[in-house]
Amino acid sequence: MKLVFPNGDHQAVILSPGKLVVGSAAECDLRLTANGVGLKHAVLDVSDNTAVLSVANPDNVTKVNHKVVTGTAQVKAGDLLSFSAVECRFVSVETAATAAPSPAAPAPSTGDEGHTVVRQAIPKFMLRGVSGATFGKIFPLKPKTTLGRHSDCDIHVPGNEVSRHHASIVVGANTLVVEDMGSANGTYINGKRVKQRQNIKPGDELRIDQVRFMVLTPGMEAQAVKKAATPAPEAAAPAGMAPAVKYALIGTGVLVLVVVGLFMAGVI
Repeated sequence: MKLVFPNGDHQAVILSPGKLVVGSAAECDLRLTANGVGLKHAVLDVSDNTAVLSVANPDNVTKVNHKVVTGTAQVKAGDLLSFSAVECRFVSVETAATAAPSPAAPAPSTGDEGHTVVRQAIPKFMLRGVSGATFGKIFPLKPKTTLGRHSDCDIHVPGNEVSRHHASIVVGANTLVVEDMGSANGTYINGKRVKQRQNIKPGDELRIDQVRFMVLTPGMEAQAVKKAATPAPEAAAPAGMAPAVKYALIGTGVLVLVVVGLFMAGVI
């Protein structure tokens, strides 16, 4: 899914499954610095094709299709969202890709006209599901990301044997720390159970019950896609060996015929 700004002031913002905090504070996932936008204006909880919009403070004027949201509201593809005076449309990636091109962006803001600024920070680390219900999905890691079967977890992992709040991952300056949150069936890194908390690094496997994730950086994900699309060098080896094998078989066949002929002639 994406957020597309109809007035063309900003590029579309790609949305990954999970919670997205919208507001004017620097730590927000989607930063909008415009008049009337609160520090933490609203939360958009994105799933595959829909989202739930939550507004805790009624002073943060938020609308879906021009209707004011005072608690929570369901958002579907094509809906128009308003955060104070900032409007954007919630669309699927396919719809956004085929939409008509936006008009050219205006000249850079001088900072005194309340121009909206959108910031979508590239995550330092990600989890990619490699089994179960999360297979193939990418989950950007926030400063602290919780995993479990409860709906308020940042990464929802369905399954009766997954605890409601199973584990958490804390992102440091150059570290990742996994903490088991008292789960019944344990949290595992590369097959070894985490006793309480343990460091994890890109390339490691994280397992929650039977659901497995791979820890990646954005660069590693791109390399994995490129590697998957490139044929292995060994695939060409049999074709290169074919002439030698062919001539060896011909030589062996000739030798057998000669031996049989000599035997029939009584020479051997």
